[in-house]
Amino acid sequence: GLDLVALQLDVAEGKSLPLRQEQVTLSGHAIEARLYAEDPAHDFLPQTGDVLVWEPAQGAGVRVDHGLRAGSTISAFYDPMIAKVIAWGSDRQEARRRLLRAIEDTRIFGVTTNRAFLAAALRHSDFVAGTATTAFIGRHFASGFRQREAPNWAAPLAAALLAESGHEGWRSNQWSAHPIKLRSASGDATWLAARDGASWQLSSGDDKLSLRILDRHSQLIRVLIDDHVLTLATHLYVDGAIRIIEIDAEGATWRYEDRTLAPPEVAEERGTHGSLRAPMNGMVTWVGVAEGERVTRGQLLLVLEAMKMEHQIVAPLEGVVGTVAVAKGTQVASRDVLLIISAEVAA
Repeated sequence: GLDLVALQLDVAEGKSLPLRQEQVTLSGHAIEARLYAEDPAHDFLPQTGDVLVWEPAQGAGVRVDHGLRAGSTISAFYDPMIAKVIAWGSDRQEARRRLLRAIEDTRIFGVTTNRAFLAAALRHSDFVAGTATTAFIGRHFASGFRQREAPNWAAPLAAALLAESGHEGWRSNQWSAHPIKLRSASGDATWLAARDGASWQLSSGDDKLSLRILDRHSQLIRVLIDDHVLTLATHLYVDGAIRIIEIDAEGATWRYEDRTLAPPEVAEERGTHGSLRAPMNGMVTWVGVAEGERVTRGQLLLVLEAMKMEHQIVAPLEGVVGTVAVAKGTQVASRDVLLIISAEVAA
């Protein structure tokens, strides 16, 4: 119940505090989680991109401090923290449960965040018991954090939504099965989507599933999958020539690319398997090698700076530097080629 900012300003003006320490009373418990534009699956590497959908959580005891709106761009020039999600409760467990629900109910599409990690941490037994320390990540995610696998209904739902959105055009036979080729973190898969009245019949090999979309409201949809009703959020957008659909449920987001009409992919030219690409948008602050120089595996080649952090780029193999595509001060985008190493051993 105290306005700490107002009290700080009063003290800065030389005013006395209006109360003594013993008059400050505790009331309940509060926990704050910081939502970051970063990828926990890749060592929490900061991420950039456009925020396509932003719907912060609401509810009793929940506050979200942020400066976002749909259409905002997360650039490489600022800290990757994008929001503070805060929950209050009568005790720690109530605050934790409210915060977990707030994390799950916060919807953001278009940029990778640490939301799934925050939800996993809040569910973890060590955090529940209040025994988590600064060694929490190293102890429980020593090999890195991996978001839980997508449920078996996620890919067929993505296929149905893509087929429904007019991807295949009008057919005189509504029973025709539309092949939808999807690409996700789990790999490529082709699903056959056939309209059956108000339902969709989906199949991929031996996997079969029936679903019906019952209701839509903004990003939320309510869907009947076999005999179960689920409420979740989805977002369909186009990135270049590729249509992408993201599915959000219980604090996790799964991303599917529609590769049905994508042109055949051409393998990289021979000899470029040593290409080093920028892991994110940023600026090159140091280059330590030149063309023709022989390097060893693990050798520091250059440094990329983004979001107040330095990222060291090291050689993935032993060889000779063939091309250095950047210089100190170069601004690069994610996936830009930085340099190329030939696997040939120097003469």
